[in-house]
Amino acid sequence: MTVAVVGMDFREGPSTIRAQLKAIDDSLDSPTARLRETGLLDGVVRVESCSRIEWVLSAAQPGWTAELLRGTFLKRLKDSGLGRRMHVKLSSGALHYLMRMTLGLESVAEGEHAIGRQVIKAFEGAHGAGTTDRDLHLCWHALGRLLQARKETGVGSSVGVQSLVVGELAPLPKSAPVLVMGRGEIGRQVDGALQRAGFRVEAFPRSELATFHRRASESAAVVVATGGPSAWLELPQRNDWPFVIDVGAPPQVKQAEGWRWLSLDSLLTRRGLLLDAESLATLDALSDEAASGLREALESAQGHHVLQAIQAEKEKFFEGDGDAMLAELAPREARRVAEALRGFTHRLLEVTRRASREP
Repeated sequence: MTVAVVGMDFREGPSTIRAQLKAIDDSLDSPTARLRETGLLDGVVRVESCSRIEWVLSAAQPGWTAELLRGTFLKRLKDSGLGRRMHVKLSSGALHYLMRMTLGLESVAEGEHAIGRQVIKAFEGAHGAGTTDRDLHLCWHALGRLLQARKETGVGSSVGVQSLVVGELAPLPKSAPVLVMGRGEIGRQVDGALQRAGFRVEAFPRSELATFHRRASESAAVVVATGGPSAWLELPQRNDWPFVIDVGAPPQVKQAEGWRWLSLDSLLTRRGLLLDAESLATLDALSDEAASGLREALESAQGHHVLQAIQAEKEKFFEGDGDAMLAELAPREARRVAEALRGFTHRLLEVTRRASREP
């Protein structure tokens, strides 16, 4: 198996640490870029969401490469007072984890759809950037089939972080104005969820900051859903302690005097968005089946790769040193040696082909 997963989710480290990991990987001294340059890493896909950051790797020595990447990230993290755990998943464990993550089974909102779209988008982006290889390409297609199979079952959940926001604001009267800062994917999801819950919502892009500030002086609550690299938003001073829910990763609110501030990390501790037993069993079965199918595809591809390598070496021998050696022999002896060598390589190919099909 060549695939591994290295990452950190909401259970292992706060959003500030996950943002640091992203910044490290985006730096000029990127650990993944360096590993690719040295040949230790054949392919990589980075998956990001509000609750996790993951690297899906393909390497000849996936265990060694994954631990090296994990160690490099942990060594370069700045704040040792915060969570520093990163998981490493290998072999079948990596495939099962990738499938479960894509189905939302590793999310706060169990079975959420959003993470599946984010995983596929990450693979598409990595393919466009040229950081995928044959094995990650197989993973990509397996994940697409998995999401299609889930769609056909009708199982899953539209809940997510936006549902947690709605739950926190539920005690407010529906007539109370709620502002949403940010018009990206999360901002639009929060906006839609609040409106479906009956709230009066006003949504703003960062370009309308002045208007947002005026409205924030009298709003009942503010939800910040921007994606800046650091805290930037200063809310007007209040003395009545309205809600501000910051779902940015890292936190986006720089100052909120007189507000009740709730961070994404705090929000993610509000567990309870769980699937019913039947739906969970359905998604578990889909995950197991997809992981098993992907394992077979990867092993078959690996066996095919070995066969191609042996065939290439055979042709190289007979077109190079082999021809020169045979030319030194008498014609009859040369034919006998050539037939023996071709018979040996044929048997080698057959043995390798059979071995690649065995469990």
